[in-house]
Amino acid sequence: MFQPKYDLTKTLLTNITQIERLYGQLESLKIPQKLELNLERDNLIQSAYVSNSIEGNPLSEREVTNLLLSDRIPVNRDEKEVSNYFHILKTLNQESKKDIDINLTLEIHKNLMEGVKDQIQGEIRNERVVIGKYLSQLKTLPKLKVKHEPPSHKRAKIELELKKLYIWLEHEQDLPIAIKTGIFHHHFVYIHPFVDGNGRVCRLLTALVFLKSNYFINKYFVLDDYYDIDRMMYSDKLHTADSGDKTEWLEYFSEGSCGDGINGSTPELFSKLAEGPAALVHGDMQLDNVWFGHRDVPVILFDWAGTMRAKGAEDIAHFLSDSYPVDQRRENEDHLLNTYIEKLRSFGIVDLPLPVLREHIAARILLTLITTPLSVANRDFSKERTKIQFHSSLERCMAMWEDYPVGDVL
Repeated sequence: MFQPKYDLTKTLLTNITQIERLYGQLESLKIPQKLELNLERDNLIQSAYVSNSIEGNPLSEREVTNLLLSDRIPVNRDEKEVSNYFHILKTLNQESKKDIDINLTLEIHKNLMEGVKDQIQGEIRNERVVIGKYLSQLKTLPKLKVKHEPPSHKRAKIELELKKLYIWLEHEQDLPIAIKTGIFHHHFVYIHPFVDGNGRVCRLLTALVFLKSNYFINKYFVLDDYYDIDRMMYSDKLHTADSGDKTEWLEYFSEGSCGDGINGSTPELFSKLAEGPAALVHGDMQLDNVWFGHRDVPVILFDWAGTMRAKGAEDIAHFLSDSYPVDQRRENEDHLLNTYIEKLRSFGIVDLPLPVLREHIAARILLTLITTPLSVANRDFSKERTKIQFHSSLERCMAMWEDYPVGDVL
């Protein structure tokens, strides 16, 4: 019977409390569906990049983003590796209906290694492996520093250890999620059931344990980012538990799950965006989507593909930060915002003073921290027009940061 050892320290208790508060806040929010879907998509792409990068995949973040957003067929093993991981991530919600057992583990490993290392896909190893690094690059006498050697090297024994872990996982329904997932994460890596792919399968299964406990992490953040902050620390903390006491590892792991590995301000930011009345907004309010000077209708908006339900400030912030030269925006901004407020009042909406509207706009500007990095990575900077557009947008966005109370939003 698998019986993990750890101490319920003050740090661990604090992290557990913070996790419950964080997830409670996130799940109580009414985030616009389009925003939620975009965040989840971007998080899955980021997770596919980081998790494979940790294991040595050489593709850059931009290359990974371009590959996965274009949905094209991978042309080499590195691309196939990332693509496989991404497509498994996308189906994790469906997999959460299944029991986590050896069969599911082998299925995930098979899908992960398909077209990458077909000779080992979906197979428990039956050979000795060690985890470490070569201290010398000399091919004649390379010296390997062993960091971890798994306890078993025979397939039957490895399968038995996995079964014990899965039985424990099934029976520990009331254990705090950070302890449950942290123990599982370490012990799976400790067993090291495969010749290759252990870290990625482990991180996928860890996300699945979260999902099965109704913690929908992929919607809001990328836990892999926490591991990527300091890969050596991740590895060192993970292997502190090899001696049997998992306390130090659990403190590290739970810290990443409660805010240090994500933007701890995200729930409060979403609250700012979600609170108060919402309206039908365009969703992509920029000059390219506005037609001026029609003889019957002076202004026409088109390209309504991004329509969603959100605060009116969504469109205002987008337009001011993307389409207005900085000097012109600053010169005319108060007049424009006051005109907007007066128009609202004519429709009976009287509880939106200018300071509150500016705070709503500031919250939307702050959200660009979360939603824009991947769109930047996906741009083709070999084109001069793209460079000009990007630098212009960046200048305008940074000016908005200077002019609005972004730091006071949270």
